[in-house]
This record gives sequence, structure tokens and C-alpha cells, in this order.
Amino acid sequence: MVNSKKHSSFIKTFFPVPKYLSFDSMGIELTPDCIRVFKLKKNPEGLMPEIYDEVMLDKVCNEIVEGNPQDVCSDYLSALESLVKKHSMKYVVASLPEEKTYIYKTQIPIQAEGSIRDAVSFTIEENVPLDNSNITFDYYLISRTESFLNVVVFVISKDVLAGHTALLEKVGLVPISFESESQALARSVISKNDKETYLILNLSPQSAHVAIAEHGIVHYASSIPVDVSKIISDKEGREMADFIGQLNKLLVFWFTNSNEGGNKKINTAILSGVFSSEEGLAEYLTKHLKIDVQIANVWINCFSFNDFIPPLSQKESSGYGVAIGLSLSSPL
Repeated sequence: MVNSKKHSSFIKTFFPVPKYLSFDSMGIELTPDCIRVFKLKKNPEGLMPEIYDEVMLDKVCNEIVEGNPQDVCSDYLSALESLVKKHSMKYVVASLPEEKTYIYKTQIPIQAEGSIRDAVSFTIEENVPLDNSNITFDYYLISRTESFLNVVVFVISKDVLAGHTALLEKVGLVPISFESESQALARSVISKNDKETYLILNLSPQSAHVAIAEHGIVHYASSIPVDVSKIISDKEGREMADFIGQLNKLLVFWFTNSNEGGNKKINTAILSGVFSSEEGLAEYLTKHLKIDVQIANVWINCFSFNDFIPPLSQKESSGYGVAIGLSLSSPL
């Protein structure tokens, strides 16, 4: 059994750590088919890429999502060990699989403000299909009314957290925090202080991770199993039609359902991931979703292109969105 006190400290990505208490950490994204690492360095022009690297796996290792990460395929473990040695890695901020992370919005009576964490814990059972004795969670306070506190809650199984911790420790890494892929990506592609609501599409070879973020905070996230390369190559095919249909249902659901009687309409989608810059894709999605679809600028909170041109192309950069967001979560 994983000690809850120990692992709750790993999810403190929501509360900045003072610089004098921080570690010299790197962001590391762990997906079934790829491992990406990223480190930023502060200089007068902004936050510059200091270390960036990725290993694409020939064989997909689904144990990262579906099984026990500490028992991952040997090729995956070798790739991870190679990156650790190559970049002298020690402390990391790591991603958690979207498929195993639960995110929901809820309201807490204003009278419970003094014990908000306890109040949030009582909402988990009705929103998350996990045993309360085997979870850890954190939350964002997003707004308040005279009667309620509106919060977004992030929940993860202790087993998943323990598995990822064991995997990283096996190769000599020390995880100082974990975060969902969607929240890390939102941090890298939505400008600080931007209060608008966005649909975020992160396209990977095996799936499309979909999130809705407002004020830079993810309020909803899910994963749609889809062969992204196939739907891009056959935009008029059945698979693409089904994908568009699911996205449109989500847009309608978001606009018509909330505790406050209606969410802000989503006018913009941000397209990220290794397939985001495929020719004509953003325009096609704009036409069929009837909202503006933009290719992500993963550097928006790092520097201005007027001051610095990154060494990575737009296509290469888009693949690092999650890892950059993880790196941004640490004090710099």
C-alpha cells in the first residue's frame, strides 16, 4: 500500500515552491511510444531551451498506461536509462497518463472554506470510479460566489502513482512532482493571465487527448482512441467523421452543462502534438467544428520570436508541448 502522505507531496505542481527550496529539475513526458525530456534556462530574453531530447520507440509499450509502469518493456527501460545517462538527469517533473487521471468540477459550500480539502474529499466518490482508500488528489480553487467555492479536482490512483515512481527510481531519477498531460500542455500553450476558454487537442499516434481549459486550468480531459495518421490521410473517411462527431458532442455538452447553468462558449481550439502541423488539418477542423483551430505556440510563455528563434521547427516544437509545460511548473 502506498503511503498517502508521501505521495500527496508529489502532486504539488499546483503550488509554486520558493526558489531556494526548488530542485534543478527537468520535465519528462512518458507515453507508450515516446519519451521526451525538456529543461528550460532563464536568461534576459526569457526562458530558453537548454536540454531537449526524445526517443521514439519502435514497439509501443502500453504498460505505461494499462499495466504497472515498473514492469515496462525492456526496450522502454533501456531508452529511459539512456536519456538519464546522456543528460545526467536526477530530479524530474513527470507526466501521468491522461487515461488514468480524473478531472472534474464541483462546488463547495462557502461555509467549508476553512476545511476545503476535507470538503473536496467528500465529492470524489460520486465523481470518480475509484476506491477512496486508494486515491490521492489535489484541487484548484477557480472562483467563488456568495454561496459556493468552485473548484477543479484532480484525482489519481495511488497504484498508478506508485508505479510511475518505481519506474523513475529504477533508473535513478527522483520525481519531485507529477502532473496530468493535459494540465502540463495547457501551461505551455495558453498565455499567462489568459482567461478565455479553449479546446485543446493533443494528437499522438495512438490517440487524441482532448481537454477544455479556462483561465489556464483544465476543467475537463479525456482520451479518444484513434489512429491519427489514418484520419489525417483520409479526412473524408468514416473514422474522421466519427472523430469530428465526438468533438462536436463535447462542445455542445460543455456549453449546455455546468453547475452554474452554462459555461462560456468555446470559440478557439489549440492543436498540439506531432501531427498538429499537418497540411490542411487546422483548416479542416475549423470548417467542421465551426470554431477557430490554431496550431499551438508551445513557446508562448517562454520567449518572444522577436527576441529568439528556437532551434526546433514548428513541427518538432509541437511534440514537446507537454514536456515544456512540465518544465515550466518548476521555479526558474
